[in-house]
Amino acid sequence: MLKKFVLDTCVVKDLLNYHKNKKPKNKNGVNIEKLYNYIKEMEFDEVSKCYLTIYTFYEVLKDFKSDFSNDVFEFYNLLCPQAVTSPEIRKEFDDYDLIKLHLKSRDKQEKVLSSLRNLIADKIAGFMTEIFMTMLNIFISLLSISLENDSTREKQIKTTLWDINTTIYNSLFDGVRINVEITKHSVVNFLNNEYKKFMKLVVLFLQELGNKPKVSYKNINKLLIKLNEALKNDDYKNKESKENYDMFQSFYEWFKTYYTEKYPQTTENEVKNIYKDLIIKLAKSVWTPFEKDVMNEYFYENIQKLFFRVLDPIQVKKKSRDATYGFGFNVNDIIDMYILRLCFKGKYLKEDLPVLTSDGEMRKRIDKFLPSSKILYEEFRSTKG
Repeated sequence: MLKKFVLDTCVVKDLLNYHKNKKPKNKNGVNIEKLYNYIKEMEFDEVSKCYLTIYTFYEVLKDFKSDFSNDVFEFYNLLCPQAVTSPEIRKEFDDYDLIKLHLKSRDKQEKVLSSLRNLIADKIAGFMTEIFMTMLNIFISLLSISLENDSTREKQIKTTLWDINTTIYNSLFDGVRINVEITKHSVVNFLNNEYKKFMKLVVLFLQELGNKPKVSYKNINKLLIKLNEALKNDDYKNKESKENYDMFQSFYEWFKTYYTEKYPQTTENEVKNIYKDLIIKLAKSVWTPFEKDVMNEYFYENIQKLFFRVLDPIQVKKKSRDATYGFGFNVNDIIDMYILRLCFKGKYLKEDLPVLTSDGEMRKRIDKFLPSSKILYEEFRSTKG
């Protein structure tokens, strides 16, 4: 007998569709009919039959439109689901509100959905803001290595960066909250567009800084204040920037000039290696590692791709897309891995929770970071579709 496991959103929706029409569906190697029969026959332990993340609860519940209470009853009756949560999440959302939701008033049901939507928007917006700010902090830290310590100016920059953090978070929260009502794809598109807007402003920031007689904390802070105002006012659409401006190439060239002037005997290969070490050091100083290595590995790997491909002559020649406007991170991956983080062994779980999905891309991440899930794919393997 398999232990209880986590069902991803796509699997839950496939199960509910099969429950309605009984048409067999085999998708990305998962036999939905076999899984359905297994869950129907599964012994109920008076708590649940399976686990679902808060994200999946919302994605399923928001689709129940015409007969909400009846659809929720069918959903609960089939899966007897239990929320995967944490003390941090419970500070913002009481998962007991999900119990017997079909028996509660429509007003209460709407409040539960709204609370879920706010929670998801908060978590995704906060997580993405952290990534955006990490990138900006790396840029500022790199520019600052040529400057002498100035605690007053550095404090001013930290205050301005915190203001930018708040501006970005507020913008992302509102946008994610709106788009999460539609689809995950809408959220991904929104976040990608926001990143492009943000990076375009950073390009303008660097161009303006390049026109100054010298890099200084004062100049950096002044331009950061302008960047923040532009973000607040959405003042970026009419601004022009050189389409071929690659900020990562520019950062390396700036560092190479600075370092070879300071240490004339240094070879270019030595400069490259020193630059690599510095970028990773800066990244780790501003990105606090999680207990589980899923986002650590993903984040540092992508930072290296963004900053270091300019050091590869082949990649420089190819340049299939401008690094300035490419995110460098797959937003869909980030959302998926944020969801998976709830299932990892750690402070709140004694062991990893296996996850079953019919999403091919998410399966790759599950295979890598939650190998205990392998038994599920062996058990519910399909030879079709």
